[in-house]
Amino acid sequence: MAVAPELFTPKLALDALAIAEANIVGPLGVKTLDRADPDYRGFYDNANDSNDIHVAKGRNYHQGPEWVWPMGEFANVGPHSLTQVDTDESYASSRLLPSCSPHL
Repeated sequence: MAVAPELFTPKLALDALAIAEANIVGPLGVKTLDRADPDYRGFYDNANDSNDIHVAKGRNYHQGPEWVWPMGEFANVGPHSLTQVDTDESYASSRLLPSCSPHL
């Protein structure tokens, strides 16, 4: 949505943001996998040399850890979709910043 907002109606954009916020957006970033997925492993430790094939040697990089860097693209969606739907605020200022501000 941040890259090609013309592909989304405002309602679809809002629905997608609500689903993402409910399932993969955390207080500091965006998770790479929903907690409900059986392969979810939320703690990333690249130094883990155990025999656990799910997490050893950083194999769970895309299996649930919350990363800060995708939050920028998630926040960029607001000006393209939410401002078209009865609001003056972007998604970032109205929803994301209040939840992130304690961590800044």
